[in-house]
Amino acid sequence: MICEDDPAIRTRLQAVVKREGFDVDAARDGKSGLEKMESGCYNLVVLDLMMPDVDGYAVMEFMKNRQPESLTRVIVMSAARDPRLKDFPAPICTLLPKPFDIDQLVVAVRNCSKACEND
Repeated sequence: MICEDDPAIRTRLQAVVKREGFDVDAARDGKSGLEKMESGCYNLVVLDLMMPDVDGYAVMEFMKNRQPESLTRVIVMSAARDPRLKDFPAPICTLLPKPFDIDQLVVAVRNCSKACEND
C-alpha cells in the first residue's frame, strides 16, 4: 500500500511499485490508510510521515498495536529534517528522506519485499 497525501507523488509511486510487479493499493491520507488496514494486512507499506489529521506516526502506532510484525515491512518517507523515528519503539524497514530518487525507492521496495518473503 502507498499512503501519501500528495496526489502527484502518490500516483508516481503507484506506477513505480506496480512496474516492479506488485499489486498496489493506495490511500490518500493517514485516515484512509487506517481504514484500509482495518480490513486487512499489507505485505509492504510505503508511508508518508507528514500528513494532515492522521500522520504517519499514528499509522505506525496503529500497526504496532494491531499488526506489529508488519512494521518491519514499512518504508517511511519524510522531508522532516529530524524525524522522531529514533524514538519510535518498533523497527521499520527503511527511511527515505524526501526528495528521493526513484531508483532509491525501487531498491527499498525490493529489499523490504525480500524481508517480507523471509517472514
